[in-house]
Amino acid sequence: MKWIQTVGVVLGALVLSVQPALPTAQRIGVGDTALIFGGSDADGGIGDWYVGNGVVEAIIDDVGIQSDLTGIVAPGTEPPITSEFNPTGGSIIDLATVGSDNDQLPQMFTVGGLSTSNFLLYTGISAPDANTIRVTGGILFPPTSVAPTPCLTVVTDYQALGTDPFLTVTSTATNGCGVALTSFNGLLDVFIWTTSRAIIPFSGSGFPSGGGGKGFNHPVLDLSLPVLSLELPVFMAGPGVVDVNDGISDTANSLPCGAVSYGLLGVNVTRDPDGPGGAGPNVNAEVNNLFGVNNGLISALGNNVNLVIGGVPDTGTLSYQRRIYVGDRNDVRSVSNYVFPVLATARSQIRSSTAPSLATSTRPTT
Repeated sequence: MKWIQTVGVVLGALVLSVQPALPTAQRIGVGDTALIFGGSDADGGIGDWYVGNGVVEAIIDDVGIQSDLTGIVAPGTEPPITSEFNPTGGSIIDLATVGSDNDQLPQMFTVGGLSTSNFLLYTGISAPDANTIRVTGGILFPPTSVAPTPCLTVVTDYQALGTDPFLTVTSTATNGCGVALTSFNGLLDVFIWTTSRAIIPFSGSGFPSGGGGKGFNHPVLDLSLPVLSLELPVFMAGPGVVDVNDGISDTANSLPCGAVSYGLLGVNVTRDPDGPGGAGPNVNAEVNNLFGVNNGLISALGNNVNLVIGGVPDTGTLSYQRRIYVGDRNDVRSVSNYVFPVLATARSQIRSSTAPSLATSTRPTT
């Protein structure tokens, strides 16, 4: 009996040793594979970056050059590490509720405008604290901010705070171009849905009447003229399409995929015309509705551009904060149950990413 008890204690210690301390933000090393979770679209692996708080967890793809090409191509010309559609790393490639192996998100990345010419090119990644993965780089905003060294720089923090059922994402762009960027009015998050079993996104509520909440009925997206597909929803949801009853859908790990739903809610946009340490922001606005396009191929939604009229002056900054919710059912309600109480609460309570979680930031009971 004593031998059995001893073995039990040892096995228990081994199990506990592989469980991450919470919260956790770190690069995934060879000995950290317990941080990798599954799902029908799980892509993360060794070398990528994990952030989680025991409720939600995400994997951010690594940033840097493809070092296996060093010595093969000319020095300094190695292409960046990429996943899916974004031209560099630093994007969300896996997003799930902890312990559910329910990632169904192909990718989420951010752009600096409703155009394929406004990608964010990340060149650095770190974990500055146990809640945060931080990526740094520049924003393509031609003809002024261009590769290889964009003068419009950006820092994005992916944070899993407290027991929040969402990631808090905050991007701060700084204009170092020497001239005002009068048409740089905000940032948009691009959710890629196009997989063999694609999520169909939902646009919730919105204004003006008939132009905001389209539900599941979205305009046809013409990439050459996206303005015809514009929507102004209050929030976006993306309910999953598979669950454990569908059998094995994570073929890499021979696992079923749990149900999930994703939700996007804007929080706040701030413009500081002379940057940190100056006179302070002249725009500090609640993001009461999103701006962009939404359909079965992609969702590209960000702060309403009318909140930042005139763009960003030289040396000025623009900061946009939003929440990406993760529900545990394949329906809109599993994220709207979080969102609706927040919308009914004074929005000023959620402007700070370090503010305590609201009472509504708990798992839905229905």
